[in-house]
Amino acid sequence: MDSPVDSPVDRPARVRDIVQARVDKVNAELARFEQIRKFRVMEVPLTVASGLLTTTLKVKRKKVWETFKRELDGLYEEAAAP
Repeated sequence: MDSPVDSPVDRPARVRDIVQARVDKVNAELARFEQIRKFRVMEVPLTVASGLLTTTLKVKRKKVWETFKRELDGLYEEAAAP
């Protein structure tokens, strides 16, 4: 049985916290204009089967943008808000 710390409900928040800590570490070494300001952890894996990667595991940027357009637009809208 999963402990409360490992419950499926808590996993997205824990993953985001782990990624945020890494982003903060990397951002500390970058100029302000190079820093990651917003990101979102998606639960949809990027795979060849999903059509989001090529067979050589390169990201199909156009397909990813089309698939996650609403989420990506949301990040830009949040960044533009005062």
